[in-house]
Amino acid sequence: MISCQRLGWTMHSARTKFGRDVLIAGLASFFRSLGSLLMLPLLTHSLSPADFGIWEQIEVGIALALPWVTLQLSGALLRFLPGLQGRAAQEIFYSAAALVAGSSILAALALWWMAPLLGGHPQLEPFLAHANLIALLVPLSALGSLNASYFRAYRLMGRHTLLTLGQSGGELVLIAWALHTGLGLAGGLRALAVARAALVLVGGAMILAHLGWSRPHFSGLGAYLRFSLPQIPNSSFYRLFDAGDRYVLSFFLGNAAVGIYSSAYATGGILTALLAPLHFVLLPAMAELWNTQRWEELRHYLARALRYSCLLGFPCLACMALFPGPILHLLTPRAFDEAARYLPLLALGFLVYGLGIPGDQLLVAAGRTRLLLLLNLGLASLNLLANLLLVPHLKIFGAVLATLAGQSVYTVVTLFLAHRLTAFRLPWKALLHYGGSALAAALLLRLADYWHALPLPAIAVGGAAIYLGLLLLSGGISREELSYLRRL
Repeated sequence: MISCQRLGWTMHSARTKFGRDVLIAGLASFFRSLGSLLMLPLLTHSLSPADFGIWEQIEVGIALALPWVTLQLSGALLRFLPGLQGRAAQEIFYSAAALVAGSSILAALALWWMAPLLGGHPQLEPFLAHANLIALLVPLSALGSLNASYFRAYRLMGRHTLLTLGQSGGELVLIAWALHTGLGLAGGLRALAVARAALVLVGGAMILAHLGWSRPHFSGLGAYLRFSLPQIPNSSFYRLFDAGDRYVLSFFLGNAAVGIYSSAYATGGILTALLAPLHFVLLPAMAELWNTQRWEELRHYLARALRYSCLLGFPCLACMALFPGPILHLLTPRAFDEAARYLPLLALGFLVYGLGIPGDQLLVAAGRTRLLLLLNLGLASLNLLANLLLVPHLKIFGAVLATLAGQSVYTVVTLFLAHRLTAFRLPWKALLHYGGSALAAALLLRLADYWHALPLPAIAVGGAAIYLGLLLLSGGISREELSYLRRL
């Protein structure tokens, strides 16, 4: 009896701490997501759909290059740097930083040298016009990523949060100034480079103050590279799955189609940002439970993660499905109105994808990274093939269907593999309850909007109130959960 009471108290305490960690991570994630969300209207109101499409492809291209120019050493630092102090930590970090700086600068010089040789290709001309800025952004982005990994490795989360929020705010302010003064796409890219250069300098100074200085000798770096190099293909496949469709759209339909699609994609991605705090805290929590073989708690965490993901995600999905026009009008100008046609399906895909992330994280905690490599390879291939088949015939809608299909396959596979590791219970009744309540709330709002047009803030606040009221009246939220939320 005592052991059972102790186990219950331990689970109670762990759940409360987990919830508080999610709330803390949620505050930081909220401000980061707010910066990303504000960037969408800033860019779409200042750039044409074609220029916004070019911007999006440049950002995607840099993201695709990062795993290769950083050699995935950022991930290796997260794995091995914790616990190291003094000369050992200095040697490893500064050796990794020097190697990343050298490889990223070489990649930038190669791009700068090759740019004139690629002239004469019409589809490359919009990007070659900004080749110098793109080449500058590659090493700045790589070193910024490495700095962020240092703070995460030593759990200096206050400094990490300040640095990342400073990056989001700085990029937003500088890009807004550049676009407001009429500098256009090139000015926005210059502002982005200045913001990331400031991030590298400030982050580097903070690391120097915390770690001290030592000249790198590159000793002991081999073990890090043996860990990091095999991770490069996995990261690349994931990024291709996530964003490779931009280049297929550009090839068949032009850059303006990329801009339209990307505006709907970014808006639907709000659902992933909404669930990000939960996923941020869930991975280390599940890793601890897996390592200590606390299987019952692990199954409990997985089921709760799925429940809370749907509790938050279903009302947002219903709102995006029934009010896509007003939501897009808040974020983008009339030139992007076509994006409202694609928002409901993209939002559905992001919610489905978010439900698969806990399964993915369990595979990481269990060390099944080879399975994830095969999964990301298959998803990237499937997404590319689907886009090549569908986009020529269905235009942008073909890319939307390919994205939804890939995200659905991802979730089905990750949850299936996670269930094989530990047979957790899918909370079907709760998910249907949340879905029905969200749909009912959205339909009531739609009916009210039909009789009298409602502003979007009224839709959001009214929808949340109706949804919460329906759940309370129907028992969708238990007294235990209300007590849990109050304790947080």
